[in-house]
Amino acid sequence: CCSLSPLLLLSRGLQRCCGLIFLLQLDCSKYHQITTENGTVLVACPMIYDPLCGKDGKTYASECMLCNHNLEAEPKVDKKHSGPCPEDIPKLDCKKYREITVDNSTVLACTILYKPICGTDGKTYDSECKLCNHNLQHSGPCATDPPKDDCSNVRETNPICALFHQPHCGSDKQTYSNRCFFCNAVIQSNRTLTLSHYGEC
Repeated sequence: CCSLSPLLLLSRGLQRCCGLIFLLQLDCSKYHQITTENGTVLVACPMIYDPLCGKDGKTYASECMLCNHNLEAEPKVDKKHSGPCPEDIPKLDCKKYREITVDNSTVLACTILYKPICGTDGKTYDSECKLCNHNLQHSGPCATDPPKDDCSNVRETNPICALFHQPHCGSDKQTYSNRCFFCNAVIQSNRTLTLSHYGEC
């Protein structure tokens, strides 16, 4: 009988176990392999940052980089989902900033240190403290909840998505890094995938 971690047939994107074949999410056959002078086989990966989470819980810079990892890795690692693994996404810690009262409003005492950070709203804030301050001023529900995005204005998949993190939770219970990754998945599913809610699943 098969082992608990059967080999992945990466060239065909299939996994064989006890005579059964299962379709994998990872297909490495589309990437060109090269052999270095010392005999090492590598996958020729384009310089594109399109992160994905492997089933080993690690984030890889692209599908191609995961394929490159699998050339020597045992057991082989399959793709879990698009976008970075949740544990690799920095968590916001606002408790370390002191609250002060200014004009009867509570704000955080932020320094003028410029250390930009990207919020899940796609906006860049001068520092983590400024982002925490924004959250403090905008706590509670929005006046009107935004309509759910169905990607109806997107006709084809985008091979290069921006790197900001604005998570979308799909009806498949998968978290997509931003609208671009989500809409790509919607099109690949023949529009059967829908938006469950904004934010992580």
